[in-house]
Amino acid sequence: MIELAKSFVPAADETWRLQRGTDPECRFFQSFADEGHYRGAGGSRQGIYVVTPRGALLASANALDPDRVLELMRGSLESWRALPSEAREALTEATFAPVRRWEASYPADGLALTSTARDLSLDLDPSAEPILPSNPDHVWLSRAEALALAGLADTLVVGRYPRWLEAFVRRLARFHLVDNVRGQSLPFAPEEVEILHLSRVDFSDGEIRFSGSVRARAEGPWLMGESDWTPSREYPRGVETNFIARATLDVETSTFTEFE
Repeated sequence: MIELAKSFVPAADETWRLQRGTDPECRFFQSFADEGHYRGAGGSRQGIYVVTPRGALLASANALDPDRVLELMRGSLESWRALPSEAREALTEATFAPVRRWEASYPADGLALTSTARDLSLDLDPSAEPILPSNPDHVWLSRAEALALAGLADTLVVGRYPRWLEAFVRRLARFHLVDNVRGQSLPFAPEEVEILHLSRVDFSDGEIRFSGSVRARAEGPWLMGESDWTPSREYPRGVETNFIARATLDVETSTFTEFE
């Protein structure tokens, strides 16, 4: 399979946006994915697709069996070799250029945090052997947002906090304190999040610390759309948690060397 893969141009992406979006990139994906192994309206488009640079579908499957994938690769390569030269030509990039991708917001000069979601054992012992699977997530702040933390020390008191810090905590609750252990999950709606407590921000010797607690609860129809894996849009979900944040700031260079 490794040797055969040299005849392909591998690419990986998530399908949730591609199968629902309306920009040129999404329409390009839908043009062949809707004709693949999951034909018909709606539903997931996860799987392996072999297409020409012009978007013609050669083969597809949603399979983890290496023998099945190897068969798919061999068959699609034979189909590719049988195509006339004009059918192998690529489209211009502008034909399927995305309007926006979320990773374009990644802050090159800000903070990028990595979180890992996993299930606990039945006795909720966090030190127990991890239950697979687990799923990484990424939380990022722009440079302006990160540096704003350092400026909060003189203005915060318990029960009163700047709008920016409240927005940051709400963002964590809405988009990152979700059950995404087995894949993507929908965010909580703004009205489903409640900040229970947010402490004073301490800033001394280059270290910033603050803590708080937040509750998010969704009952009835999910307000932020539909999810492929959700058994029912009536499926309730929620989280209530305490958090502690700590960051180390190099004052001379205005850069964070650690954040957790």
